[in-house]
Parts: sequence; C-alpha cells; structure tokens
Amino acid sequence: MTGAAVLGAAVLALFPTDATLPLYDGQVATAAGVVPAPPWLFVTMTLPAISERSQARTGQLYLCRIRVLVYATTAIGVRAVTDKVHIEGQRPVAADWNTTPIELENTRDAVEDPDVTITTTGKRPVYGVLEYLFTASPA
Repeated sequence: MTGAAVLGAAVLALFPTDATLPLYDGQVATAAGVVPAPPWLFVTMTLPAISERSQARTGQLYLCRIRVLVYATTAIGVRAVTDKVHIEGQRPVAADWNTTPIELENTRDAVEDPDVTITTTGKRPVYGVLEYLFTASPA
C-alpha cells in the first residue's frame, strides 16, 4: 500500500463501527441509484501534501486533511451524530509513519443538501461538516 492508502486506512479505523451509523469512504456504496436514509458519515481525506522537504528535496513532513460530512434527517440529528465522532486528539497508527494527534480545524453549520434525495422518503437530508488536520512523517 502507498503512504496515502496506509494513512487513509489508519484514519478510517478511528471512526465508530456502529452498525446504525454507516461510514462511507469517498462515495455512498449502495445499489445503483439508491440513497439510504440517514444517519451516515461521509469521509474524504486529501492526498498527503508535502509541507517540509529535506535538503535533498525528499518529503519530510506531510499535511493531511480529513473532511467528514455528518448526515441526518434534521439539524438536531446532525448535532447528535456529531457527538459520536471522537477523532480529535487521536493519533492515526500507520506502518512506517509517525503522526501527530488529529485537530479539529473547522466546522460548518448543518444545512439541507440540495443535491441528495433519500430514495425511500423523497426528502433531502441535512448535513454538517467537520474538518480535521494532522501531519505525518516517514518513520
């Protein structure tokens, strides 16, 4: 696995594994065209970006950003689901990498998603955004 894949897997391992709160990595994996009823978490992570280089120009420190969209049927539901996401302060454990604790960098208010319709109800879900940051360096 590449550094991006190892770090991504380490981040996903930090999220709750509650069967009532599905976790989607980059896309909602369901039957064609079916959007499940919330709640769910939709997680994306940037490819690690080189933040510092050695004199030989090799990457020494990588900046990693995590974006979590928290979906529910109401804004109150978004806040309740957000309380289940406890990754701030945790350190992703990835082979051959040293990482810093994850920091919550930004949040965004819960709003209705104009691009998504729940297949079974025809309603639009509500989502909030949590943005996190950590750094990683080769071990």
